[in-house]
Amino acid sequence: MSKQTCGMIRDLLPIYAENMCSEESRQAVAAHLAECKACSEALRKMNTEVRVKADDDIAVMKRIKRRIRIEKIVIGAAVTAVLLLALWLIGFTLLNSDTEMDYNRYNLDTYVTVELDENGDLWLVRDGLAMTADMICPTLSDKNGNHFGYDQGFDKETKCGMGYTLRQRKIDAFAYTDLSLGGPVRSLICNINEKPEITYVFYYEAETNTEHVLWERS
Repeated sequence: MSKQTCGMIRDLLPIYAENMCSEESRQAVAAHLAECKACSEALRKMNTEVRVKADDDIAVMKRIKRRIRIEKIVIGAAVTAVLLLALWLIGFTLLNSDTEMDYNRYNLDTYVTVELDENGDLWLVRDGLAMTADMICPTLSDKNGNHFGYDQGFDKETKCGMGYTLRQRKIDAFAYTDLSLGGPVRSLICNINEKPEITYVFYYEAETNTEHVLWERS
């Protein structure tokens, strides 16, 4: 076979291998391959390379898909972990932080009172929804209307009132239970004979700086 003929056939081999040449060209190439071992070997190598490349491409695609799946799993796990952490932090905050009880919502004007007994002892009495409080925060007021623990200008030399604020866990603010069936709870405030400077007792709404007088010295 002449080198010129083999050269022409080699040019046709790619489209011959892909079965994209005309019938006349296909027959001419087939006839040449039947007689030329060099061109037949070239076609064999070409087909082998094509198959190997296709296999390599499939392997690469599989690796890419596997990597994408792994990345999705990792990202999903990370997002889930972040959400769980956020929920835990929210729950921890709600369980371990407190807030002032809403005076109107809990009807504290009805459920928080002060009683004076025959011995001169003043008692803070909580009933109903006021019993759901987790903390009773005391304060003092001076003659200028400042409150100890809230106002920097509080003057202890002119203190004249004792006040109380009920606080609850933030999580309990979402739902509450009427515990009035358990009976009122009494807490000793002081003996008015021992505290002559105290002229009144009040419930203190710290958020609005509002006093609700519960008892006044007569």
